[in-house]
Amino acid sequence: MNKVIVIFLIFVIFLAGLLTGISVMLLYKDASLGFNQQTSEENLKNTETVKLLSSKVVSSIMAYGEVQSIDEKNITLSFSGENIVIKLADDVQILTLSTGGDKKSNYQPYLLSQIKKNYNVTVDLNLLTNGTLQGQVITVLPSSFTNEATTGSK
Repeated sequence: MNKVIVIFLIFVIFLAGLLTGISVMLLYKDASLGFNQQTSEENLKNTETVKLLSSKVVSSIMAYGEVQSIDEKNITLSFSGENIVIKLADDVQILTLSTGGDKKSNYQPYLLSQIKKNYNVTVDLNLLTNGTLQGQVITVLPSSFTNEATTGSK
């Protein structure tokens, strides 16, 4: 008789554990559904935004800042305490905005190797369909040369 009682108690304990586990699983599943739906909605909005900004109607997005570092593949800009690292296109164009004697502004070609730390630049960006930014055109602003002349830094 004792064996039957022990087996019955083990079965009841197993059944209680199983029911508790199922209840907890269902509780967490319901709680996570709301979170996953919200994340899906946010992802859908982000996808739509990327699609809109990467359309041909949007010619470019622009970043402005002071050069912190630059190499053949990336440029790091800083502005108001924030930094951004931008991957450069393989065929990135580099220009400088110069003022001619007749006060008309024009763009002149510039070399990537000529851009120094602390130069002020703008970078025309394309938003790729995968959501990453790519620098297409770097424009070195005249204030970079003014800063260089007054601080003596290059």
